[in-house]
Amino acid sequence: MEAYIPIFTTIESNFEVTLNQAIRKEIMENATFGSIEKEEYLLRMGEMPKYLYFIINGALRGYSIDYDGNEITSCFIEKGKFCCSFAIMESAASEFLIQALDEVKYLRVELGLVRQLIVKYQEIQNLFNRLSIEGIAYYRNKSKTLMTKSAAERYQMFNEIYPDLEQRVEQRYIASYLGITASSFSRLKRKIA
Repeated sequence: MEAYIPIFTTIESNFEVTLNQAIRKEIMENATFGSIEKEEYLLRMGEMPKYLYFIINGALRGYSIDYDGNEITSCFIEKGKFCCSFAIMESAASEFLIQALDEVKYLRVELGLVRQLIVKYQEIQNLFNRLSIEGIAYYRNKSKTLMTKSAAERYQMFNEIYPDLEQRVEQRYIASYLGITASSFSRLKRKIA
């Protein structure tokens, strides 16, 4: 029970939701704690998503591989956030990979239970709706930013969104997220410095 309290508090604070005792009990009875090491995967391309993860510690990246075999980082997920594939909405195989950038500790809940909780509790339905809307808005804004902002502006926005991440991850992942090559990113950083 004690291990769950800070998690529930973080979820309630970060996502403006109240998890009543019945919800907390169901989660505690069914969720499992776990961890993965740096460079291990929570999800690979082509796999069916099975879990919704809440990140307790560490960071991950979501990425896909383009037709030339290049990795395209689409997002970073840090502690205090949920992590899952949008494929869960369609019960489809994942089109991208989720990889640990350092040791990651998480709490996971099977998607079947998540779906039951959504039907059973309005609070969970509201939380899931919020996560879905935030996810869609994130990708819409990222797509718009890639089309309308310079690399320098995108880099500034990256640092605003992820202020502590640059020192912890490989520069090529950030370059990929910004939509530029690693060498262009290196030149950009020298120019800004």
